[in-house]
Amino acid sequence: MEGAAPAMPNCGPSKERWNFMATQDFLHGVETLSTAVSQPLVSVDLSTIGLIGTAPGADPAAFPLNTPVLVSGSDAVLVGKLVSQLPAAQGGTPNLNPSQAGTLPMAVSTILDECSPVMVVVRVEEGSSESATIANIMGGVDAQGNYTGVHAFQAAEAITGRRPRLLCAPGWSHQSVAEALVSIQVAEGGSGYTPGLYHLTITDSAGTGAQASATVDSTGKVASVTLLSNGAGYKAPSFALPAAAGQGTGASFSASIATIDNGVVAELKTIAEKLRAVIFADSADQGQAAAIAAAAMGGGRVMLIDPWIVRDDGTGTSVTFPASGKFAAKQAYLDQAVGFWRSVSNQPLNGVTALSRPIGFVVSDQSCAANLLNAAYVSTIIRQAGRGYTTWGNRALDGSFLCVTRTVDEVNETLLQSVLQFVDMNIVKNFVTEVVEAVNAYLRQLKSKGAITGGKCWADTALNTPEAVMNGQVFFDFDIGPAYPAERITFRSAINNDYVTTIFNNGSAA
Repeated sequence: MEGAAPAMPNCGPSKERWNFMATQDFLHGVETLSTAVSQPLVSVDLSTIGLIGTAPGADPAAFPLNTPVLVSGSDAVLVGKLVSQLPAAQGGTPNLNPSQAGTLPMAVSTILDECSPVMVVVRVEEGSSESATIANIMGGVDAQGNYTGVHAFQAAEAITGRRPRLLCAPGWSHQSVAEALVSIQVAEGGSGYTPGLYHLTITDSAGTGAQASATVDSTGKVASVTLLSNGAGYKAPSFALPAAAGQGTGASFSASIATIDNGVVAELKTIAEKLRAVIFADSADQGQAAAIAAAAMGGGRVMLIDPWIVRDDGTGTSVTFPASGKFAAKQAYLDQAVGFWRSVSNQPLNGVTALSRPIGFVVSDQSCAANLLNAAYVSTIIRQAGRGYTTWGNRALDGSFLCVTRTVDEVNETLLQSVLQFVDMNIVKNFVTEVVEAVNAYLRQLKSKGAITGGKCWADTALNTPEAVMNGQVFFDFDIGPAYPAERITFRSAINNDYVTTIFNNGSAA
C-alpha cells in the first residue's frame, strides 16, 4: 500500500526454524552409550568325546539310531537308558558284557572310570554278522540325506551344540582282514559263453568268504567281474564260471591279495580332518607283532592302542575290552584339569584289573616290549609300582606328537571362531592393528600357560596389495612354537675323584 511503512527484515530464526531444531536429537543432561568393543579370543573346547557303538538294550527314544546324543557323564539317568531294556542280573545290575549289551554300555563305563566328560554318543543297529555291523558303524548318507554311522559326528554340532574332538569306536576299530581279495580282474574274456550275470566260484586251499559275480556280454565274452565280499586267508585262489554260463571256453581271471585296514578307522580319518579331531583306535589284541603291523595304516590323527584291558562286566565276571575309550577319557580329563596341550601319556588308569597280556617295561631298556611298541608308534599300557596301570605313548601313527597336533588344532580353531567378529569391518589401519593385537594377546596367554613356547601375528605388506584390499581381502600371518613332551630324558654321568679330597676337609682330620 502506498505510503505504508516498509517491512522489517527477519533477522532471527523463524518459527519454523525453532520448531525444526526442537525435533532434532537433543539432550540437556548426561547419558551413557554402549559402544562395540572387540572381544578377546577365547580357546575352544577340545574335550568332547565322540563315541559310537551298539546297544540293543538301549531306550530307542533316548538313543535313536544314527543320531548324535549329548550325554554328560554325570547324568546317571540318561547313561542308564543305554541298558534300560536289558534284563537285570543278580543284584539288579545289568550285565555289561558286550556280547549281550553291545559295546556302548561297557565303553561308557570304562570312560566314567576316568572322569565325567561330555560325550556325543551315536548308537547304530547290530547287523546279522560282525561285518554287517562294521558296515553300519562306517555308515554314510542315507536316501533321505541323513548321516549314518560315524558320519553322524559331522551333524553333532548342529544337533547337540558340541563338536566331538576325541573320537573312538571301542570294539569296532581293531578288525583288519589279512590276505583278503581286494580285486579280481578278467585276464582273458574267452568266447562262447551265454550272456548274463553269474556267481563266480572261488576256490582256495585256505581262504574263505570271498564272493564275486561275472558279467558275460552279448558277444559271449566275460566282460567284467564285480567283487562282492573280500573274504580272508587267501593264498592262490582259482576262479570258475558255473555250468549255467554255457559251453564257452578261454576265460581266465587274476586276483590281488592284500591286508585290508580297518574300515571304521578309515572313515574316521576323513571325519577327523573335517572336525579337527583325533582318533583313538585299538589293536586286534593278537600280540606285539600284530599290533606293530597294524600301525602301518598310518594317520597323523590316529593313536593306536595295544593291548586290551580286563575289567568287571558289572556282575563280578572279568572281561577283556578295548582300551581306546580309556585313552579318550583320560585326554578329556587332562584337557579340563591341565590343558589341551598335555600329552595323554604317563597317566594312571582307573578300573583296570589286568591287561589281556602283560607289557614288559624297564624305564631305560630300549628292547622292552613297551618301548618296542612305542618305537613303532603304538601306544600301550604299563604297570608301575605305586602307580598301577599307566598310559604310555605320545605319538600318532605318522610319528608326530598327538598333543602337538591338538595344539595346532586349538589355535587354528580359536582364530576361526573368535576372529569372526572382525568380518565385514572396514579395512583401515585401526582394523589391522586391532586384529593383530587380538591374536598376539591370545598367543601371549597361551605362552603364559605353558601351552606354547611363543607365537606372533603380523600383516604382511607383500600380500596385502591394494588390489587385495580393494577386493575385500586382508591377509594375516602367524606362527607358533608348540610345547613338545619330554619323551626322552637323558642324564649324563661321570665319576669325579676330586670329591675324595673333601673327606678330610673342615678340620675333621686329627
